[in-house]
Amino acid sequence: MVASVQTIPQMNLPLSCGAGVAYARAMDPAPEDSALMLRYKDGDIAAFETLYRRHNDPLYRYLLRLCRHPDNADDIFQEVWGKIIKAADRYRPTAKFTTFLYKVAHNCFIDHIRRNKRHTHPGNIEPENQARSRVISRISWPSEASLENAWKSHCRTCPTNNAMYSSCTRRPD
Repeated sequence: MVASVQTIPQMNLPLSCGAGVAYARAMDPAPEDSALMLRYKDGDIAAFETLYRRHNDPLYRYLLRLCRHPDNADDIFQEVWGKIIKAADRYRPTAKFTTFLYKVAHNCFIDHIRRNKRHTHPGNIEPENQARSRVISRISWPSEASLENAWKSHCRTCPTNNAMYSSCTRRPD
C-alpha cells in the first residue's frame, strides 16, 4: 500500500495518509543527550545549555532527596555541573548521559558526606525520633531513689544552706 500526501485545506499543512488514517508528520526528534554532550565537547555552548535545561530540575530534586537540606543540595548541584564541564573532554558515550550525570552526582554527594562527617550526628541522617530512641536506649539512667539520696546528701553538706533540705537551691556539681 502506498502512502499519499494530502493537505488540510484550511491550513495547507501536509498530512501523511497510510492505511486510511491521516496523521501529521513526526516532528524532528530532540537530539539525544550523548549527542549534545559530544557537541559541547566540540565547542557548542548551546548544546550544553540544552543539556542543563533538560536535567537541572530532576538533578536538583535528586540531590535534595539525598541531602534533605537545600543549602547542601545547592552546593553539590554546582559541584556536579562543574565536574560535568571539566569532564567534557574525556566524555565517551558508552552509556546514557543520565547514567553518567547521576553517577557524578552520587559521587559528589558521597564526597560531601565524607568532607562533613565530623559536623554531622545521627539525628541529621536518620529521622529524628529513630535517632533519639537509639541514644536513649544506650543511656543507663540512675534510679529515682539514687537521685533523691544524692540530692539529700548534697543539701546536708551545702555551705549555702545547712538548715533545711527544701530550701537548698544550689544543684550538686
